[in-house]
Amino acid sequence: MEFLNVPMTVLRRTKRFFKEIRKKIQIKPKIKSLLAANAVFFAIYGCIIGAFSSLPQAMSSAVKLPLLFMLTLIVSFPTLYIINLLQGSRNTIGQYFALILGSTAVTSVLLLGFAPITILFMITSDHYQFFKILNVLLFTFAGFAGMKFFYRGVQSIEESPQSELLSEGKADDGQHPQVIENKDVTDAEALESADDMDNPEDESEIDVAEDRIRAFLPESRRDEELYFDDDFDDDDDDDEDQGHVRNKPRYLLTPAQKRALGRRRTLRVWVMLYGLVGSQLAWVLRPFFGAPGEEFEIFRTIDGNFFTNIIDALARIFGFK
Repeated sequence: MEFLNVPMTVLRRTKRFFKEIRKKIQIKPKIKSLLAANAVFFAIYGCIIGAFSSLPQAMSSAVKLPLLFMLTLIVSFPTLYIINLLQGSRNTIGQYFALILGSTAVTSVLLLGFAPITILFMITSDHYQFFKILNVLLFTFAGFAGMKFFYRGVQSIEESPQSELLSEGKADDGQHPQVIENKDVTDAEALESADDMDNPEDESEIDVAEDRIRAFLPESRRDEELYFDDDFDDDDDDDEDQGHVRNKPRYLLTPAQKRALGRRRTLRVWVMLYGLVGSQLAWVLRPFFGAPGEEFEIFRTIDGNFFTNIIDALARIFGFK
């Protein structure tokens, strides 16, 4: 049971796991442990959902569910790594692979946590469409939690635009790029401009607001790019009544910071792509539950797609069909 050590570290000591990945500490043992743990956890849950139909289906799903997640990773992972490499990432393929396996471990453990709920509805209900939709929701929740973990992990091992302000970023005049803190702006027009950037009615207001904020910069810096950071919300701040602005700092980006910001945006797009790939592969590898009254099949004929099938299942549940 030593292969469970790393998944437990992922769950209990997340920051420690990210730190070790960033410092490239025992990457290969982590990958091996996470691969083994994920295979076992997904196999157990696959066996549970397959038991809704029959014993052969339970055995088939115990093999296909781990296969589903590994195929999704194999199809999606190269795109992420190559794009990040082209955007200047310094991290190795092993670091990214360990992080994505860590996120998959979060998903598999959550599914095991949902197992009692799945078993309860499997015993007390024979409604196939409801059981299928229930599991789609459970998989979606667990998958979202896993991708959130991966996003945090990549941010942890990457140099963020903020941290690069103190490490790599240098302005043309030899000083660090300037940070424009809204709470330090006292001019009424600048305060209004900053608020327009947080609550714009259209994109033209953002352009006008940026122009006004640039007026507070040295003339030599006014043509540089402004970075409006989503990670600096401070909802606990109650200084708004005192004439301060609670929204986010704006940074002038160096080329290194622009690349880091590009990698973060790429990661968000990739997370959506990962979900789409996983959904379609689940459709290709079906059945996982086994519809009552149908003969056991390892794979079914490919027709339609995952999303139309879910819409059809919802229509049947609510009596539209």
